[in-house]
Formats: sequence, C-alpha cells, structure tokens
Amino acid sequence: MNKKEKQVAQRRINFLKRVITVQELYQKHYVEGLPTTVIWRKHIEPIHHISLQSLREYLSIAAKSELSKIINNQS
Repeated sequence: MNKKEKQVAQRRINFLKRVITVQELYQKHYVEGLPTTVIWRKHIEPIHHISLQSLREYLSIAAKSELSKIINNQS
C-alpha cells in the first residue's frame, strides 16, 4: 500500500469510527414510535453537528463490517 492509499484508508477509518459513534448514540436513545427527528434534534445534532439527512445516511452504512474489512486489508 503506497502513501496515498494509506491516507485514503485512514480518512475512511476515521469517518467510519464517527459513523459508528453516531449509530451507537442513536440506538441508545431509540424508542419505538419516537421519530428520528426528535432523537437527532435532542441527542445527535448538539454533539456531532450533522444534518438530519447525514444522520439517515450514517444509519444506512454497515460501518462495523466495513471498518473490520479495511483493518484486515491493512494487516
């Protein structure tokens, strides 16, 4: 892996770690029937400063499996 590829991989790793943090925070506050907008407004946006659309995109990413694949490929 050359220097540029390592930088790209490290950027992706940092992004995926952030996604995992947001996903875990969302799951911590998730209650059936509670709208995603409420969880975003009260718990996620004040800490991570992301839009509602970004939250929805983050929730659709299989971040843990992608992160483990990247880490395994670096070894």
